[in-house]
Order: sequence, then C-alpha cells, then structure tokens
Amino acid sequence: MNKIQIGIIGDIISSRELSGYQRQDVQKNFKKVMRDLNNKYRNEILSKFVNTTDDEFQGLLNGGERIQEIIWDVEMSMYPNKVRFGVGFGELYTPIETRAIAMDDPVWHNGRSAIVSGKMDGISGGVYKGFGTEIDEMLNGFSYLLWSARESMTEKQRNIVSELRKGFSQVEVAKKFKISRQAVTKHASSAEWKAYSAGELAFGGLLKYATEMRRNY
Repeated sequence: MNKIQIGIIGDIISSRELSGYQRQDVQKNFKKVMRDLNNKYRNEILSKFVNTTDDEFQGLLNGGERIQEIIWDVEMSMYPNKVRFGVGFGELYTPIETRAIAMDDPVWHNGRSAIVSGKMDGISGGVYKGFGTEIDEMLNGFSYLLWSARESMTEKQRNIVSELRKGFSQVEVAKKFKISRQAVTKHASSAEWKAYSAGELAFGGLLKYATEMRRNY
C-alpha cells in the first residue's frame, strides 16, 4: 500500500514526575480515553487509537476534519494533566492494521517530528507536519490560536463549553450544572465560545482542503 494518510500521536506531559499512585490513576484513565475515542470516532478511524507506551498513544485517521474535536476530548478527559499532540501527514506503505501499531512509515515520521517540535517550542495543542511548508505554517498558526484560547478558559468555562459543543442548549446545560441560564451565557461569553467554535470549524475546513489538495496533487 502507498496511500497518504493522517496519523496523530499524543504524549502526556511530565507524566514521569507523578507519584506512583498518581501515575497509575493517570495511566488507567488514559486507557479509558483511548476506548472512548475509538468508539466516538470510529467512522473517522483507519487504525484504532492505542497506547504505545504508558504515557503515549497514536491512531490513524481517514481525514482530519475532526482532529480538533479529538484533541479537545483528550485534553478534557486528561485534565489537569496536559497532553502534547503531533499530527503527521504522509505515505503509508505497510498494510493498515486494526490497531495503530507495528507501522513505521513517513506518516509516522512526520507525526513524531511534529510532536518533537511541539516539545521544543512548548506547544501542547497540536503541531502539524507533512502537508507542505506553507500549509504546515498555516495549520500550526491556526492550531496555536485555538490552543491559546483553550488555555485561557477556566475549568468552569471548559466544562460548560464542552456541553455546548455536544449540542446541548443553554437551558439543558444550566440544569446539568444547577446554575441559571444567565450564568451559562456569561461563562460561554467569557470563554469566547462563539469565536472559538467558528475558528475550530474554519480549521477543520482548512485541514480538509489541505488533505484533499495534497492527495490529488
């Protein structure tokens, strides 16, 4: 096989600095997060997300439109532990396996290079490589802005935005958190939810365009 695919690699930041029991709890949750991803995004997955080490995972996707959703879900599920992401785009020569292991191809080399770049530059929210120099720069700039917006949200804002992005109304969110609808509106506004949502949607469109353009080149 010689097809261009998208691989995503995630790495829990500073996990080795956790105490023994903390590390065990984080690793247990990490495995649950992988199961949840494989269930929720099964239509976008070519090879299932899998823990490659105690603090790292990877998965192979058939498209990139929902990568920011995946990153959001992982960040929320792993909070307060932070996760670094590298997204690689490139050729896949080996057969596609059910689980994203035992594959060593350009797509993974780019993903690994991306996550190393993120570590060097102190960027956690996703670094992209393999789409072409100019496209990589646009994707990384966009991704950095979205990450910065997430980093500026309070825990309460993130929880409320997480429910709104699932499609729940402000009234439903208010009932869940036992607060007023006005409080939901205030938290969502302070989090710049509408602007973030628009940016995430635009990013998905850019990534879809970049993927199709490169595959048809």
